[in-house]
Amino acid sequence: MSINVVDVGTPPDDISDDWTTTVVRFHGFAGLPTARGQFVRSPKFNCFGHQWVLGIYPGGHETSTEGHVTVYLANRSNTSIKIQYGYSVRDADGKEVVHQKLKTNEFDASNNAPKNTWGSRDFAKRANLMESLVDGSLVIEVRMKPTATDNKSITQFIPTNPLCKNVINKFMDEETADVVFEVDSGSCCQNEEHANKKPKTTTT
Repeated sequence: MSINVVDVGTPPDDISDDWTTTVVRFHGFAGLPTARGQFVRSPKFNCFGHQWVLGIYPGGHETSTEGHVTVYLANRSNTSIKIQYGYSVRDADGKEVVHQKLKTNEFDASNNAPKNTWGSRDFAKRANLMESLVDGSLVIEVRMKPTATDNKSITQFIPTNPLCKNVINKFMDEETADVVFEVDSGSCCQNEEHANKKPKTTTT
């Protein structure tokens, strides 16, 4: 399924083309446990080379406001990543009924809890979500974007080639020389008689 987006007017500052959206559907939302502190989470999904899960507390977290649903995003990979992220809920007509202001957090590696998980304790009132179900499912859009420090377009480090410098350092190095030229200082035009009388000197 392809999505065609047409903007009318100036879009908000928190919307850009480099966002990745993952749609998570919690089927049978009305039948999920509503006791505070009980949660349901999605299977793992991939984004930016990391694995993630989206979880909800249908009856709210222990610290959330009464009657609110809690939503959280967790990094399930062995490496950390810093991202911008946000959630929204659309009803059966495609109208956005819940929109969370974007946040930026460092999601630690999965073995470093609790900073590998961030969320919203008072994401939305349960009553409002119940009125926005799509065929009984709560549909949450998760928008994610890596920050500049985690962008894959960062210039890679390319080391310099030391070949030229090494060759120059070896030039005129007698200990590592493979060829030695000895040049006779005597003239090539001397006859043998005079050449035998004059001592020969050589330059290396």
